[in-house]
Amino acid sequence: MRAPAAPAAPRGLVLSPPVARGAPPGEAGKTPVPPPDAPADGPVPERPDWILRAGNLRELERDAAKCSLCPLCRARKGFLFGRGLDQRPALMFVVGPQGRAAVREGAFPPGKEGELLSALIERGFKVDAGRVYVTPAVKCAADFAGAVSARARQCCGYIARRQAELLAPGAVVALGEDAGRVMAGRDLPVGILRRLKRLELPSGKGKAPLWITYGLDHMLAADAVKTEAWNDLRPLASRRLKG
Repeated sequence: MRAPAAPAAPRGLVLSPPVARGAPPGEAGKTPVPPPDAPADGPVPERPDWILRAGNLRELERDAAKCSLCPLCRARKGFLFGRGLDQRPALMFVVGPQGRAAVREGAFPPGKEGELLSALIERGFKVDAGRVYVTPAVKCAADFAGAVSARARQCCGYIARRQAELLAPGAVVALGEDAGRVMAGRDLPVGILRRLKRLELPSGKGKAPLWITYGLDHMLAADAVKTEAWNDLRPLASRRLKG
């Protein structure tokens, strides 16, 4: 099977925000006021209590919008938590860090990356877009000039893994190095991350398999990478996905 081609779509992947557990009306995408005491970069000793206390996605999103665990809180152009089916989705996709375009267009990922993700969901996995949940690896939308800091990945990893636990998806797919590092909790290159087998995340009362492959930007840059990524995901696509 060839890697799924991107369909003609105007603006990227646009999913409805969660209704039951999403942010209160008007909060999604809003730029919270950065706290005056944003920390310097460096390791976070342990998962903060407010992430552990969140009993549902609404509580987690509310508290994550006020997060000041890393310096990104001072540079963020908006807050992007997640969109799609927020109760037992068939798939949870974790995409790379997002910038102004995702906030402006209300789509993440926007543009060609969103079109490719739509094709991957509907033509590759043959899953209706209404049965998936999509979240950025980094919750702060910012103008990323370079690599995301280790502290930002660690902090957002705590949040994203708690998202997966509350969502209870059939499987989690991390697209790209930052997404893979955030979800696996390991600072490894994507070439190594995509070869790790039998990764699992806490999910509801059980476990959800974690699959890691190349990012959408790299897939768009080279057809060979798109084919490799699809080969990584083909075994998951052949399964009967719950959710």
